Amino acid sequence: MVKQRPENVSGIALAKRLGFYFLLGMYMLVAPLAIYTDMVVLQQEISETSLTEILQESFLLLSLMFYLVLYGQLKVARPFWALVAAFYGVLFIRELDMFLDVISHGFWKYPALLVAAAGIYIGLKGWQQTRRELYCFLETPGGVFTAFGVLLVLFFSRLFGSSKIWEPIMQENYLDIYKAAIQEGIELYGYSIIFVGSLLTLIRYLKNKEVSDETA
Repeated sequence: MVKQRPENVSGIALAKRLGFYFLLGMYMLVAPLAIYTDMVVLQQEISETSLTEILQESFLLLSLMFYLVLYGQLKVARPFWALVAAFYGVLFIRELDMFLDVISHGFWKYPALLVAAAGIYIGLKGWQQTRRELYCFLETPGGVFTAFGVLLVLFFSRLFGSSKIWEPIMQENYLDIYKAAIQEGIELYGYSIIFVGSLLTLIRYLKNKEVSDETA
């Protein structure tokens, strides 16, 4: 259903909308500032212990925690939230591969497979709920932000940060640190957008739950 346009819009309401996007614009400075801090201020490459990687993991962990809260609070939509939480769980485990390699090389795959299997099982078991909630989720602002962030992380960062693009452009000046900075910077930007989407989703659904509880 298409929402009707409001007849009148107050200056305060418009200022709130514009203010949100202004703050979002300031927030987008996180990724370039992190890259600048690592490469220029700290004079270090982008590694698992760099500020850029730590911020990636922090945004991802917070997003995962938000969806675990939704899984615990919203029983009706649990199959969908379980699937989403499992997806972020797998990404988070993959980001920690360096630490898990201490056990054995490639060990991260085993806990990742367990988390993925659990999420897929729960999601498919309640497939009708999962499908309905996914459709509704992608129509919300939080869902749009989340989907955009996921596309940045899984596709755009890999493509735009590919050495096949930058080697012919930079030729003899090409160094892997440049490619890594570009790819990891876009990846951090994607995770920061995922965090915004996850936060908006948490606020929206918990607020709707409170309203439902009050009217029940």
